[in-house]
Amino acid sequence: YAFIFDSAILEYVASNRPCSSRIASEIFNQFGYGVAFPKSSPYVDLFSLQILRLRENGSMESLIKRWVTSGSCLAQEEGETPLDQITISTLLGVFTLLGAGLGISLILAIVEFCVASHRE
Repeated sequence: YAFIFDSAILEYVASNRPCSSRIASEIFNQFGYGVAFPKSSPYVDLFSLQILRLRENGSMESLIKRWVTSGSCLAQEEGETPLDQITISTLLGVFTLLGAGLGISLILAIVEFCVASHRE
C-alpha cells in the first residue's frame, strides 16, 4: 500500500511500532508550519523571533528528532531489502478509482443539467 501524506506524520509513523511502515523516497516538497494569531497581535513578532532563534541554534532539529523521529524503528534491520520504486503501475488502483469518480461525477452533472433545463 502507498500512503501519501505530510512528511512529519509519515516520519512519525515510520519510526514507531509496529514497524510495518517505511518511507519509500525522499521528501519532494517540504513546507513550514505556521501559527495563527489575531490581526495586530503583540505575539506575532515574539513568536517569529523565537522560531528563528530555534532554527539558527539547531534546537528545532533536536525537537523534531526527539518528538517525531525518536521511535524504535529507525534503523533498518540487517539483510532487509530496499523498497521497490513506486511507479504508475503500482498506483493503478488509485488512478482507476479517481477516473471512476470523475466519470460518475460527470454523468451526474449532465443528468442534473438535463433535469434543470427540462424543469425550466
